[in-house]
Amino acid sequence: MADAVVIPGRMFGPGAPLPMYAGDVAERRGANVHRHYWSETPQVPTSASWVRAQIEPVLDRSVAHRC
Repeated sequence: MADAVVIPGRMFGPGAPLPMYAGDVAERRGANVHRHYWSETPQVPTSASWVRAQIEPVLDRSVAHRC
């Protein structure tokens, strides 16, 4: 089974219209969807290290789920 990770924009959660639609489409095609919720708002919204710290665990869990 395929995995899909839905990562919303920084001001929205996965329930916003576009991420919700993307997740719904992936689910209809048989994917196991992981919807990401930001844990906090970054002080510097374009900080790559903050985004990486938020997303890497999500991706690691989805990869571990397939193994």
